[in-house]
Amino acid sequence: MGIPGNYYLKGYIDDSRSGYIETLFQATFSGTEEVVASCPLLPEEVFLLVERLYWTSIDGDTIYKNDDSGTKLILKYPFSRFWDVITNNFAIAQYSEHYGLSFQLNLREKLNLDNLRFPHFIRITLPGKLDW
Repeated sequence: MGIPGNYYLKGYIDDSRSGYIETLFQATFSGTEEVVASCPLLPEEVFLLVERLYWTSIDGDTIYKNDDSGTKLILKYPFSRFWDVITNNFAIAQYSEHYGLSFQLNLREKLNLDNLRFPHFIRITLPGKLDW
């Protein structure tokens, strides 16, 4: 067993700043992505998200950005795989000291996941540390 693919997140993410999360729906024929729902992430939520992702290996895209607003890490994952990780209570209790259901319930509400249009992808913009 090797190092999880997302282990680097703990070193790159500044969890004292806010982030942003979006669900994306991909049109079948055109391949264009439409934002279904989006919401800001408070610094506490950024911390919890990194706590739940760092021990996993989810195939997805990672973009490092450095612009006038600062450094950012943009992650894009298949939604179902991301949601499996976020809601895997057994693994969360095993790998994190910050166990609880409120984070996933708040995220479910903020992203309007009770609607009938299930997203294909999730895009997460997280604040980076300044020393990349």
